[in-house]
Amino acid sequence: MHNRLLETLMRLFVLFQLSFVLCLNLGRSQTIDTLWHETWEGNPTANWDVQGGQWQWGIPTSGPGSAYAGANVAATVLAGNYSEPADARLRRIVSFRVPPATQNPRLRFWHWYSFNAGDYGRVEIRRVGQAWTPISTDYDWTGSGVWTYPLIDLTAYADSMIEISFLFHSVDVVGNGGPDVGPGWYLDNVAVLMGPVLLNNPEGFESGIGNWAAERGTWEVGRPDSTNGPRRAYAGQNCAATVLRGNYAEPVDSRLISPRFTVPPAANNPRLRFWHWYSFSTGDDATLEIRVGNGAWTRISNLYNATGSGVWTSAYVDLSPFANAAVQIALRFYSVDVVGNGGPDVSTGWYVDEVRLVTGSILLPNVEFFESGINDWSGERGTWEVGIPTSGPRRAYQGQNCAATVLTGDYAEPVDSRLLSPPFSALLRTNSLRFWHWFCFNAGDYGEVQVKLLSGQWRSLPPRFVNSSVVWSNSYYDLTAYRDSIRQIGFYFHSVDVVGNGGPDVCSGWYIDSVAFSFTTAVSELNGIEPSTFYLSQNYPNPFNPSTKINFSIPTTSFAMLKVFDILGKEVATLVNEELKPGSYETTFDGKDLSSGVYFYRLRARQTDGGQAGSFVQTKKLVLLR
Repeated sequence: MHNRLLETLMRLFVLFQLSFVLCLNLGRSQTIDTLWHETWEGNPTANWDVQGGQWQWGIPTSGPGSAYAGANVAATVLAGNYSEPADARLRRIVSFRVPPATQNPRLRFWHWYSFNAGDYGRVEIRRVGQAWTPISTDYDWTGSGVWTYPLIDLTAYADSMIEISFLFHSVDVVGNGGPDVGPGWYLDNVAVLMGPVLLNNPEGFESGIGNWAAERGTWEVGRPDSTNGPRRAYAGQNCAATVLRGNYAEPVDSRLISPRFTVPPAANNPRLRFWHWYSFSTGDDATLEIRVGNGAWTRISNLYNATGSGVWTSAYVDLSPFANAAVQIALRFYSVDVVGNGGPDVSTGWYVDEVRLVTGSILLPNVEFFESGINDWSGERGTWEVGIPTSGPRRAYQGQNCAATVLTGDYAEPVDSRLLSPPFSALLRTNSLRFWHWFCFNAGDYGEVQVKLLSGQWRSLPPRFVNSSVVWSNSYYDLTAYRDSIRQIGFYFHSVDVVGNGGPDVCSGWYIDSVAFSFTTAVSELNGIEPSTFYLSQNYPNPFNPSTKINFSIPTTSFAMLKVFDILGKEVATLVNEELKPGSYETTFDGKDLSSGVYFYRLRARQTDGGQAGSFVQTKKLVLLR
């Protein structure tokens, strides 16, 4: 109990340090200035004109049914559907000079849209006297019936005199099989803003959408409807969602895009954590994407589809491949009408909360009790959560908390998701795994332990758990055959709807507790002489670049831990973490991924053979000099 309390306190201390440092770097106060702002509440004719008909301003009675704010909007048609063909431009006739690039000039506006086949809207820009150029994506099909908030970067036009316009295009699609029009495009609160574009860390969306932006409709921020989706945010009142009330529409392909930020150095183990809840229909899915600068978007997460079993789960994405780069992340949602699906082909969608950029040590304790939460574990594709169980076994094996596919009620289907351990250090060799578990699976559903190897491949370890365990039971795995190649452990859960099963095809699922690892580290014995006392030598060479050797002595059989910390007290490496017989030992610390500076290494040893040597703790300083 004493060790578990210390472990929990250490985790809280590390998390406090990380939050403090990241808030200093990313959460600075933001002063936003407005160059100009159009609400359509007065008489806009002094600043705007219409070319090609269609556009109006006033109170909407169709489409969204109301303005985003106030009473008035600009719209292709305020009442009913637009006509076709049309190429109609709403133009701001008052040109303006774009602020300098250092002020991050951007165009922001709220819009609602619903178009039919072949029709779209887009934003265009021109330097005075030149041709119009598109500066937005084409907004087509639907924004899922919600007001959304895009952001258009104007820095490419910094210090230029420009005009902007909103172009609406409609065309009759021959053979479309019905009316080929829709309610159209509605605009509100159009503004050019200046000032910092910073990433709040963490981002809980409690102050609204902030500097995030919806690329092509659908995304909104606020309080989830109490009768829909998760019915609440994960934390606080607000979250981001494809749609907060009701179901998303289709077809949709839209990102919720973060502000740009710089990924910390690889030595800081940068990773992105977020909580999410999702339910998608056939053919619909979501992913996390990233781009460097203004480059192409790249997928960096699993594909989230089907269902997350109706629970909020914690996702984990390693950002170290993008270390030191200026990036943006995006929550990408995609929906498509599956022809012949036999019913409504939509669902409640994707809800995201507490998006957090985390740095520092990745904590992998010898025993994980989950008493302080999910920590550096994660749910791969929804379903997994950590807390107090109220169904299934109705209690954890030990303490209050455990991990479970679902803590309350039954899992959903279809599901394929792993509960993932933190990544293992390359210095650790995994000897064994032991855990307690309780499970109940229905026909076709099962759980199994898997190991992720250096190749990135997952390998299943027998046995496969099916049916029911009835009670908490203990499982042990000898991993010595893989100990030099394991990089992660996964508890893999699979559920599938068995057609014709004659009733509900689910059960209470899989509950995991007290996950214990046995590790061997890269340490070598120097000679056969048994020392009489504990001893920790000064590393050599010191200063060093990039590696150094550390020697130590153990007089009796002891469990030894040798760890390296940075000047803030954050753990950066585990060099030894195992029981050693009496002897003198040597290990190597490689600082190739660390920045220059002062570090500390600490040896903790606790006698395990009943002798008189007791325990030992000593810390020494080492200097990495590039």
